Amino acid sequence: MSGIYHADSIKDVAESLGISNLPEGVAAMLANDVEYRLHQIIDEASRFTRHGKRTTLTTTDVDQAFKPVYGHSGLNAPSFKKAVPTVGPPV
Repeated sequence: MSGIYHADSIKDVAESLGISNLPEGVAAMLANDVEYRLHQIIDEASRFTRHGKRTTLTTTDVDQAFKPVYGHSGLNAPSFKKAVPTVGPPV
């Protein structure tokens, strides 16, 4: 177990999603990736804090960090609507 995010945590999440036979090696690689992504987001969020001349990291900083890292943020989250079936011939 290296790092702060352990393979056991990945296996727990996998089991909660119905994946009961996740190999240990896959869980370890996913744990490393999750940890790397968390570091990316926190690093980017800390830049927002520094550029704002603040000393306290806020949830807004973390939210804004998703845009540069992943291309979207919770501030402008896409809205999802329920598809309603229509009457008539298929399109």
